[in-house]
Amino acid sequence: MDRVISTFERVTSFDNAQDLLLYYTRQPALARPTGVNLIWLQTMLLMILDCDSRGPDNFVLKDGVPKHSLIQSASKLGSDLAKGLGQLKSKRSSDPDVDSEANLVRRNWVALAILSRWHAISVADPSILGTYEIGGREDERVVGPVATGIGCE
Repeated sequence: MDRVISTFERVTSFDNAQDLLLYYTRQPALARPTGVNLIWLQTMLLMILDCDSRGPDNFVLKDGVPKHSLIQSASKLGSDLAKGLGQLKSKRSSDPDVDSEANLVRRNWVALAILSRWHAISVADPSILGTYEIGGREDERVVGPVATGIGCE
């Protein structure tokens, strides 16, 4: 954390945090280190989960950034990260270090794919992520058999 602490700003409210997060994730991902981008992406994944606890008001912009907007922003950031580390190919290189940057990005990409698909099902809308393949042998080693099974459904 010492390396990236100067990258983050203090926030005074949850709404302020959401606004800052969306602002920074719309900036080119290449301008920030991968570690910072991973923190942004993981924060967005947590905020996507939080949308469900805020109920129907979240759909009509009365309670925070809508889930759909968060998923779109996370998809852009996750896609940029995954492309940069070769994680969108169907034949990905397998890194033996489970905690390598490429594997961390892949784990977050699979989590985002699952959240996106659940959201798409709940609103009867096609998945935002498209048809990027998840659930292969490399994914099972990186995210485990349960998450791989959920991602393939």
